[in-house]
Amino acid sequence: MAKMADENLYDKYIKAEATKNNLPWHLVKAIIRQESGFDSKCLYGGAVGLMQINPSTAKAMGYNGTTAGLYIPATNIIFGTKYLKSMIDVASKTASSQKNARIIGIAAYNFGVSRITALKQGTWDGLLKMLSSPSYKVVPRKRVNITINYVNRVQIFWDGYMLADNHTNFEEAFFAK
Repeated sequence: MAKMADENLYDKYIKAEATKNNLPWHLVKAIIRQESGFDSKCLYGGAVGLMQINPSTAKAMGYNGTTAGLYIPATNIIFGTKYLKSMIDVASKTASSQKNARIIGIAAYNFGVSRITALKQGTWDGLLKMLSSPSYKVVPRKRVNITINYVNRVQIFWDGYMLADNHTNFEEAFFAK
């Protein structure tokens, strides 16, 4: 298994962009850990860099550079964080609470906003129930399970970063901002 890059190397960029986008920086850091393991050169299925953002998604968020430019950590964090914020904003239109908007936004970051918003679920539990239903066949079951595991891992990492940063628990951090 490859060694994970230094988790604290990009904290100044993470904190700055999280603040600009009114997101907990621990969440952005957890997304980066899950997406790339802090490997700025990560490439998977067309998604690039720390936050594994697709070049077309970055352009939709206002990026005007080349794909190579998305490997620059600060640039990748800027546009990946904007995208995460946009997913949470979209989720907040149907979510029953801020907590559910953030969780559903995390799922949308991984699964795709059109798939998530089409489900019109106001809670993570409702979304899980629908995605787990044998009658839900919009995408392969394996892909649904990947997203459920993704959200769970991001929450675990987020909780760990919050605890390390002197917060008492994930729930406190999740609702703090």
